[in-house]
Amino acid sequence: MGLVEHEYQLPVNDEEWRALATQAQTCVENFYHLPLLNRLKNLDSSEWLELEELNSFQIDGCKIWVSLDACYRRDDQIILLDWKTGKSDEADHSLQMGIYAMYASEKWGIKPDQIFLKEVFLATGKTREYDSKSLDLEGVQNYVKESIQQMQNLLSRPEQNHAEESNFNFTEDTTQCAQCNFRKLCPKWHSGDSE
Repeated sequence: MGLVEHEYQLPVNDEEWRALATQAQTCVENFYHLPLLNRLKNLDSSEWLELEELNSFQIDGCKIWVSLDACYRRDDQIILLDWKTGKSDEADHSLQMGIYAMYASEKWGIKPDQIFLKEVFLATGKTREYDSKSLDLEGVQNYVKESIQQMQNLLSRPEQNHAEESNFNFTEDTTQCAQCNFRKLCPKWHSGDSE
């Protein structure tokens, strides 16, 4: 909360702001109490591979964007860390972690079984770990390929990544409009039909 509310001048009551501030404080405190933090502090600069960089790799000729929160080399392994700041540590992020593993394998020419991924839930201090055995990388790749194909099928000129706006219907569920990041561009939002 914050950027969307600011952009669209939406009111946020004091209780919501206090809850967000408390959650942010908890996340920062938990970060500084992570046992992992000492290991990160002691890494040599040559061991760091990426830190909050926007990068990409290709699947079926389509650019897939990734931004690893932290990634370093330990012996013959690559360790990827993903900070989660939401309240829940129950959500399934295995698709995201699988894409990160595919990216790391391609970027550093390392076998998937040498990649170790860890989600760190800063609101609770809990962690969830993945390796190539716990991630169905073939299934992840198939999912991404199918998703690419579905999106390309909607394009009028796929080779130019061009779509005709008239080929896309507006949602009938106008409650989704309040959370949409594209309201400023949407004719339905500007016409008032979304309220």
